[in-house]
Amino acid sequence: MCLTSSLIRSSSFGPPARKNLLLYFLLIASGSILLTIGLLLSVKYIDVSLAIIVFCTYPIIVLIVSIFINKEKIPLSIKIVFFTTF
Repeated sequence: MCLTSSLIRSSSFGPPARKNLLLYFLLIASGSILLTIGLLLSVKYIDVSLAIIVFCTYPIIVLIVSIFINKEKIPLSIKIVFFTTF
């Protein structure tokens, strides 16, 4: 938060752009918190190993769905990053 707030203050954006940056930061932070809570609570219902497999393979599943079902054109660099990361 300190790093992001210092970047927002030192930037040359006007007040509306700062408000948008803060909104984006809060959306990403709340999404990350909810994702972590979901992962920790999933252990209550399924085994830990299955929860981790689902958690780690979900981005690849989303990429495959967006390529084949939504017919999105994903650049090759993003595909390589996805498959090397996960």
